[in-house]
Amino acid sequence: MTTNHLDLTDLLWAAEELHGDPQPDDLGSLIAACARTRAEAFGYEVYQSVHFKAAALMQTIALLKPLEHENKTLAFGAARSFMAANGFRLRPKQEQLREALATLQPGAQGVRELAKHLDRWAQQ
Repeated sequence: MTTNHLDLTDLLWAAEELHGDPQPDDLGSLIAACARTRAEAFGYEVYQSVHFKAAALMQTIALLKPLEHENKTLAFGAARSFMAANGFRLRPKQEQLREALATLQPGAQGVRELAKHLDRWAQQ
């Protein structure tokens, strides 16, 4: 199955829609977030499911903080868009989302745990 990916333009457009129109501080971080969903090692995809790829995208944006503000909002929005582009709708409860976003900190939960959240919230 082919995966539909987001690119820098998609993320910049999404950032423009956020509260206060935060400007990017580091375009390289946004480019890295997009590239992470395509990562391969030894001929294999590093993230082999849509949920893992979306989690990697979300984690990268949240931790690298490429915008002036609203980074976690962009991170979830990017994951939601990525999942939607691949046939899934994310439907977390507000409290579930708040808890998951609060754990997006250096040294906190890894991409595998975040992917589990996305998997639970996803509807095809």
